[in-house]
Amino acid sequence: MKVKTKRFIGVFLLGLPCTLYAAPTTTPSPNIPQDLTRLATANGTQRLVPEAIQKWRDSEFDVRYFSPWHRKEPAFRSTVPYFVKSFATGTFYGENKLAIPTATVSEMIANMATANYPSRCIPGITVTHTSLRIIPTQRPFFKSFELAGEGYPFDYVQETGIPANTPVLMTHISQDQAWALVETAELSGWLPVQEVASIEDGQIRAVENRPAAVLIQDQFPMTDTSGQFLWTARIGMRLPVMSDAATEFRVGVFRRNLDGNAVMAESIISKQMAQLKPLPLTAQNLALIGNQLMGQNYGWGDLFGNRDCSSMLQDMMIPFGIWLPRNGNDQGKAAGYYISLNHLSPEDKEKTLIQSGIPFLTLLWLKGHIMLYVGSENGKALAFHNIWGIRTKSAEGKEGRYILGKAMITTLSPGKSVPDADPDSDILKRLEAMTVLMPKFY
Repeated sequence: MKVKTKRFIGVFLLGLPCTLYAAPTTTPSPNIPQDLTRLATANGTQRLVPEAIQKWRDSEFDVRYFSPWHRKEPAFRSTVPYFVKSFATGTFYGENKLAIPTATVSEMIANMATANYPSRCIPGITVTHTSLRIIPTQRPFFKSFELAGEGYPFDYVQETGIPANTPVLMTHISQDQAWALVETAELSGWLPVQEVASIEDGQIRAVENRPAAVLIQDQFPMTDTSGQFLWTARIGMRLPVMSDAATEFRVGVFRRNLDGNAVMAESIISKQMAQLKPLPLTAQNLALIGNQLMGQNYGWGDLFGNRDCSSMLQDMMIPFGIWLPRNGNDQGKAAGYYISLNHLSPEDKEKTLIQSGIPFLTLLWLKGHIMLYVGSENGKALAFHNIWGIRTKSAEGKEGRYILGKAMITTLSPGKSVPDADPDSDILKRLEAMTVLMPKFY
C-alpha cells in the first residue's frame, strides 16, 4: 500500500510511471482542439448559478481560507505520528536511484522532535511559493524505479505546493531550527523557516477586511512597487486590494524580516492579470482561466511548481470563490450534488453525464483521478484534466505507461488510440461518480 493512500492529492493511478516505455507515437483522443473557449460558446456568458448562490459560496471560501489564523490549537495532530509511521519502515530510493540508508531516515525523523510537538501555535503567512513536505527534507523519496507505477516523479515526501501569501498556522519547529511545521486550511506539512513569517492580529484584520484580487493569468513575474522581483504569479493566488484604479490594482504582499515577522509591501497588477474575487461564474470565464493552464506539465503534489489533477481544478475554481478540497477523492464529494455512476455500463455512464452534467460545472471522479466535464461532441463526453499517463499492457502481460504528462482535453477513453492500452484502465469504465458544483436544492 502506498504511503499516500490516506492523504491522496490527485495522482492518476492509471498513469503511474514505469522506467520502460515507448516514446509517444500517437495522440490520445485525436482531433480534439485544445481550446476550452470553443466549448464554452453556447450560452458562455450566462451565469451557471445565480449570483446570490455564488456569493454565498465565496463567503464560505473565505472562512475556510482564513481558518488557520483563527485556530487556538493544531487541527491536524494525527498527521505527525502518521508522518513518522509512513517512513519508519520500508525501503525508499533517492534521486541517485540508490536506497536511502535507514540511518539517514532515522535522523530525519529525529529532527522532527515529535516529543515536543506542538511547540507553538502562531499565525503565519508564506512569503514565497513553497511546498509542504511530509518530513523535514528537500530530498525526494521514491519507491523502486524498476516497478511499474513507482519511481519518478512520485516523491512520497511531497505533500502539496502552496502559493506565496497563504494563511497558515505554525505549530512546531524542527530540532535543527531549519523547518517549520505548518497547517493550511486543510493540510499539514513541513517547509523551510525562511519561507514563512509570523503575522500580527492587525495585519490579519487588514487582509481579511479588504476586497481580494485573484490572478487570472499564470506565470508572469510580479514585483513590488520598487521594482524588486517577488515571485512568478500563479492562478489561485488571492491578494488583498489596497487601492483600485481604473486599469490596475495595488495589492498587499508580505515578506519576512530578520526577526521572522511578516512585513507588508505592495505590488501593482494590471486588471488584465487580475480581477476582483469572485469572477462571474460563466462557462466563458472558466474556459479563459482553463486555457491558461492548458498544456502545462503534470506535477505530482505540485512538484517543481507544476500541478496535478486535483490542484489544477482547485486553482481553476479559486477565482470564482468555489472552494475545492486539495484531495482528489474529496473533490469528488465536494459541495454540490453527487451522482453515483457505479451501477451503470460505460455507455450508460456517458449518456447520464451528457444528459445531467453541466459543462464546466461538473466534476468527474474515479479512484486516482479527478476531471472537469466540459461538454460533448459527436455523442462523446469531453473532460479537461491534468493527466500523467495511460496504463499499457504488452501481449506478454508486462505493464507499462504511455506518458502524457500535461493538462489537456480528452474523451473519457483517451487510450483508444494508444497501442497496448490496458482496456481495464479505461477512464469511462472506471468512472465512479459525477458531482455538480452547485447546491442540490437549486
